[in-house]
Amino acid sequence: MASTLVLVLTTLLHLAVARPASYAVWAADSAIARSQGNGLDSSGQPSVSYEHGELQWGLRQLYERTGNQSYFNYIVAGANNIVYSNGTVHGGYTYVFVFLATEASDPLNSFSLTDYSLDPVRTGPTFLYLYQQTGQSKWKTAADTFRKQLQAHPRTAQGQFWHKKRYFNQGWLDGIYMGDVFYAQYTKDFQPTNSTAWADIATQFNLMYQNSIQASGDSHNIGLLYHGYDYSHTAVWASADRGHSPEVWDRALGWYAMALVDTLEIIPASEPGHATLLNILRTIAPKIRDSADASSGVWWLVMTQAGRTGNYFESSGSAMFVYALLKGVRLGYISDSDGSIVKAAKKAFQYMTSHWVISNSDGTMGWINTVQVGSLNGNGTFEYYISVPTVLNDLKGLAAFLLASLEYEKLIFELHSLNMRIGNPSALTIRCGLFILLGIAEVQAATNLTSLVNLFIGTASGANGGSGGNVFPGAAIPHGMAKVGIDVSTAPRQAGYIHDNSSITGISLLHDEGTGGNTNGGYGVFPLFPLINCNFTSCPVGLSARQALRAAGTDVASPGYFTTTFVNGIKLETTSTRRAGLIRFTFPASSTSRHVVVDLANDLQRSFHGGEMNITRNGRVQLQGTYLQSYGLDNCTAFACYDFVRSGASSPIVTYGTYKSVSTSSPTNITITPISNSATGTLNFPFTNNTNPTQAGALIQFNTGVVTARFGVSMISSAQACANAESEIGNNWDFDGIRETSRSMWESILERVVVDTEKEDPTVVQLLYSSLYRISLVPANFTGENPYWKGNEPFFDALFCSWDTFRTVHPFLSLIAPREWADIVRSYIDGWRNTGYIPECRSNTKNGFVQGGSDGMPILGDFAVKYSEFASELGVSVDDLYQALVDTAENTPPDWYRVGRENTGWKTFGYIPTAWVDPSGATGLATREASRAFEYALGDFAVRQAGVTLHKSADDAVKYTNRSMNFVNMWDASLVFDGFQGYAQRRFPNGSFAFSSPDACSPIDPVGHSCARGDDNNVGFYESSSWEMSFFAPQSMSTIVRLMGGEETFIQRVDHYFSKGYFQAGNEPSFAVPWAYHYANRPDLTALRVRGIVYKNFNTGIGGIPGNDDSGAMAALLAFHLLGLYPVPSTTQLLIGSPFLSSYTLTNTISPSQTFKTTVRVVNFDSRTLVQAPANGTNLYVQSVTVDGVRSKSRCWIDFWTLLRSKEVVIEVGQDPGVEVGCGTEDGAVPASLEAGGFGEPIPARVNPPNAQ
Repeated sequence: MASTLVLVLTTLLHLAVARPASYAVWAADSAIARSQGNGLDSSGQPSVSYEHGELQWGLRQLYERTGNQSYFNYIVAGANNIVYSNGTVHGGYTYVFVFLATEASDPLNSFSLTDYSLDPVRTGPTFLYLYQQTGQSKWKTAADTFRKQLQAHPRTAQGQFWHKKRYFNQGWLDGIYMGDVFYAQYTKDFQPTNSTAWADIATQFNLMYQNSIQASGDSHNIGLLYHGYDYSHTAVWASADRGHSPEVWDRALGWYAMALVDTLEIIPASEPGHATLLNILRTIAPKIRDSADASSGVWWLVMTQAGRTGNYFESSGSAMFVYALLKGVRLGYISDSDGSIVKAAKKAFQYMTSHWVISNSDGTMGWINTVQVGSLNGNGTFEYYISVPTVLNDLKGLAAFLLASLEYEKLIFELHSLNMRIGNPSALTIRCGLFILLGIAEVQAATNLTSLVNLFIGTASGANGGSGGNVFPGAAIPHGMAKVGIDVSTAPRQAGYIHDNSSITGISLLHDEGTGGNTNGGYGVFPLFPLINCNFTSCPVGLSARQALRAAGTDVASPGYFTTTFVNGIKLETTSTRRAGLIRFTFPASSTSRHVVVDLANDLQRSFHGGEMNITRNGRVQLQGTYLQSYGLDNCTAFACYDFVRSGASSPIVTYGTYKSVSTSSPTNITITPISNSATGTLNFPFTNNTNPTQAGALIQFNTGVVTARFGVSMISSAQACANAESEIGNNWDFDGIRETSRSMWESILERVVVDTEKEDPTVVQLLYSSLYRISLVPANFTGENPYWKGNEPFFDALFCSWDTFRTVHPFLSLIAPREWADIVRSYIDGWRNTGYIPECRSNTKNGFVQGGSDGMPILGDFAVKYSEFASELGVSVDDLYQALVDTAENTPPDWYRVGRENTGWKTFGYIPTAWVDPSGATGLATREASRAFEYALGDFAVRQAGVTLHKSADDAVKYTNRSMNFVNMWDASLVFDGFQGYAQRRFPNGSFAFSSPDACSPIDPVGHSCARGDDNNVGFYESSSWEMSFFAPQSMSTIVRLMGGEETFIQRVDHYFSKGYFQAGNEPSFAVPWAYHYANRPDLTALRVRGIVYKNFNTGIGGIPGNDDSGAMAALLAFHLLGLYPVPSTTQLLIGSPFLSSYTLTNTISPSQTFKTTVRVVNFDSRTLVQAPANGTNLYVQSVTVDGVRSKSRCWIDFWTLLRSKEVVIEVGQDPGVEVGCGTEDGAVPASLEAGGFGEPIPARVNPPNAQ
């Protein structure tokens, strides 16, 4: 994209008419050229003007961004015009209010505190800024003047500043911007611990909000704030009930919105008032978005009278909204998971530049359509506002546009990571009258990467020996909570969908992705189902009666969208945001009646335990249901909200009603009850401990051929589900817009790994991008939907399970998605913070089952070693991270069945004993002893790594280093099997070993042992065999090589593992085994083995995954294989293999100002190696690795940050396997191991098995 941009720029620089490259620069330079905002009025007299303060606020940001000293000098000159050398503020502040006539200016003399107007206080931030920059006491004195005014400023009985002394008891939105940004900055600079002041600042915002917010019953209600209010209710415009003014004026609300984002940046997050402001902003931001004109994208002058004769699109308020929305999203104050707020702001900005920006003949920028003034000095009516003229180049609008441009340019240049900065703003020009740099910056990459994603890979049935990937192919955004898609009638259907001829039973809102567990699946709650050609009271609403087949070949899916067509001709389409979405049914024209079922009682598991539903005449259906969680023993409660009638639109509903089974003993005997159009239908089923087989829900008949349902989901309440739908979808129900936003979000994920799609093998390309897609489906961002504790930390669900994902998913996210990954890590830490233990397998907001160790530990360890340098920037507390690791390593929870580890035995024996009862009384499944011990050792390694990286205590480092080696205590050195000696085994408390055949739980297990968590697992391994688990010690693989008899025997043993059939391509303990050859100095064997695994087990068909996708674990494994990399847990080491691509570029953006971009280029790449068994003489084997021109000592591994901080990594491949050279001839060429002194001090003592000879 960047190269395309440079090419276009180079072309445009040779075209005809000059124009500055940045709208912000052009606006600022034009204002300066006209001597605007310089502290003087049009007659040359000093003017303490809020307009000048507004412009100076923008100029200081532009100065800080560009380093152009002329902007700073202009600010100083303007401030010197209104502040005497002794710091006295000049009295020449000018107010112009138009209502039939213009008020006179105040006299020109020293500033008078007793006028008590908030307007001049807006210049105060300039004084504070200049004091910070220069240290000159005059600026502090000037600022003190305004602070003294605020101290004595008249207030309402509630504590609201009067807008002016002359406006008795009146609060205006304008005044918040004029006074409170200064109030906050002054407090931060000189009284940072003054909690009283911080609380007072928040009170100003809150009182204005509470007294000015529109009430639900108000006419023209758009959920926003009136211009102002009179606490005494005596003003001519004051409403009788609350005292507010009659209209929502765009610029007043714009002042307030800008004040919110500016003050939030100042007020400490620890102050309660920060949350107050945050809540207000998050409430009104979506309302502002939704109130924009649908066509133009900008805002009406009188927002409560959109489209009324005389009303018009006004430029200053629109610019203020763009600034506030973009800044709010950029700083994380406004949630914009679906991208709709940024999209709205961009649309408005583009309208402004094409309609309100004019190019003057002298090269300056003109600005039009800014209303001169808006005052509550008169009657505040619609007629008043539209009577005020607009003014060319009005500074209130031009300065707002400067601010909006600054935020827009940050969006383009930083969030899209183009890494272009304007060094000399006045010099960089584009010679074209139609385009400027910002427009070109949005040129998209030639390839639509989402078109390369195949959502149906892994959707084959797992029945009858099928691969059973359990992939979810429905509509979702990256890490979205809402996952809307169809559910089929036959199991296994863990994600609801199977790509076969199964009947559809519903279209539901929440799904798992790629998991095992319950074969019926989890979630699948609150499904819809369309029906045609039936009488209302006899429609087949029951689950079995209504199910219908899909027409062959009509399933189509792309990122953010899914569609299919029933055999009866009904077309279904879905798209979604983070917690909401749209479902659209298009009925055949020939249908005689059209209905939609809203199902309360059926989830995928048929596990309804109670709930309720309400349906109203306006087409809103609210639902609550309790069902079994996906993977665990608990129930979970979910909520949803459907709207079938868009606000303000005519209702397409003919009839509506409820249905339910006559009795639980006869669930298929169903009664449908119509409801009169003035009534509310309600169903209520009290919670029961037993599954309720009731069929229950709502039926709605429509008179239109296309029916769209807007939905929201929540884990808090149905009211919040409705609010989620309203905030994320809005009232436009723009299906195509939501779909495009979702697609764009996926593009931003996929473009972090860029390949030449025309040059590379098309199958490899599709496998790569399909894998990148699935890696980012889960964990799911449930932030705001945590039903257990309140807080500001992210809350992620679908951690299902950490045992599956710690090996590949989290390391891959660390490579290309540090910000998203940091939020997930914060969620893990916050789980510990509120429960005492790192979550392990949370699903449906409930703890599931612990599979092995507490495998969130290596995830946190991975973050510590990779991102501790950036942790603060990413919002992660590394101290809490470390404490979470220590607590989980040391403490045994009362029920380690669901979370944590059984540490009592681990610490007492140095291994997990078999047939031992914990004297503490802690309970859990005392199975999988051997595999748990190996995972506990890795967990302790994670603590060790985090502690060493974070410079924690030396005693901790020694302790956890030694405990990292305790896997050796499970090694039976005397056991011989298949001609090899030494295997992992269970062990009794007395130290003797309990024999389990090493092939037990392998694919060729002759007995068919139980290998899950349950009490019937008597072999000691979880979803793995002793043969396989004996290779698992990524922290010290040199120990495994030694225990198995040295490099030669180790290689023979790995070969035998594959040739005998012990390898399980679809299970996590097998993932690293093909890479084990590296530790025996034979990377050539890894290259051969990985090629064979990929081409035997992965393809682009519906059965293209060898087993469950396991929440993206399989996808991430394949992506690493294709890139020629493999991660070592809780380290910065990446093993290097033979890439399947000739070149690729990785982009890692930590923050808008911190992006790493690395190209990996494969010299002598040979497409003949892209087969299961590459022939001799092909260029498969890594010969050398060069980083930015410097040859690496190892061709087997590269450091994570060496990779990301380099510009180019060159991997040379050739025909020579390099058996003699191996990983390299220098020390450190072989990947690190604890026992060999890797990973720094301390080094553990060499540990031998208990029965070693």
